[in-house]
Amino acid sequence: MVNTESERTEPLMFTDTLIEERMYSTEYDSSTGRARVVVNTCTIPKDVLEPAMAILKGVLMSGIAVSPYIKLCDEGEEFHGFVVPSGHCALVTVCSITLCGFILKAGIPIRPKLGGIVDINNCEATRFTQVMSYNSTTVDPLEALLSQRLTSVGTMVATGTGKILASLHECPIVARDGFQYLLESLAGVGLTGMLEVGEPNAQVLGVPVQVDHFGFVIVGGTNPMAAMQEGGIPITLKAISGVVDLSELSHFEDVI
Repeated sequence: MVNTESERTEPLMFTDTLIEERMYSTEYDSSTGRARVVVNTCTIPKDVLEPAMAILKGVLMSGIAVSPYIKLCDEGEEFHGFVVPSGHCALVTVCSITLCGFILKAGIPIRPKLGGIVDINNCEATRFTQVMSYNSTTVDPLEALLSQRLTSVGTMVATGTGKILASLHECPIVARDGFQYLLESLAGVGLTGMLEVGEPNAQVLGVPVQVDHFGFVIVGGTNPMAAMQEGGIPITLKAISGVVDLSELSHFEDVI
């Protein structure tokens, strides 16, 4: 049977295509600090908001998040087209793809490669244990891995050892100096999250990179949500949900 026009669905979009769109939508002006950032959004039942915020604060203070800036929306509130459902609050956090976008906008070629779970031992990243390539899935890898309950972010925050979400990306070796300079600039506006920067033509946390490139690993912006899930908080997550002005978010210490 041939589908009619009304029965046709939108074509599938692989995650690498969505990521490229979001990266090109970011902005960063080092002279003014103005930035447009990619965000993740999750909904949290209001009756467990207090313990959820305590978990969030612990993760953000531990350094395994991209940024300390968040937004908390109440039920019925609208934020960039998303309306918070009744009985819930919405938490917006900065996504790791933001850093990739800023690197791209600085004129540095970048190739997002994969998302996965990284073993942390005594506060040191050791290796990826599970990975999903961005060009082989229509679902964000970190969102998919989070749903499998494979993380131990809460344990890592408490003890320095555990499994966290992270992503691996590649840049040409010739861009390494500009890359390092940009990271220093971004740290000045509270955008960090770099877990590991590899040597040229060398594996990064057990994953090989393309010839004449170096790899780097960014902590997942969804690590706070993973920790909440581990703590029994029933969340609903939408990763890479949109692009907003950083000025629309607030430092977590001003929110919690």
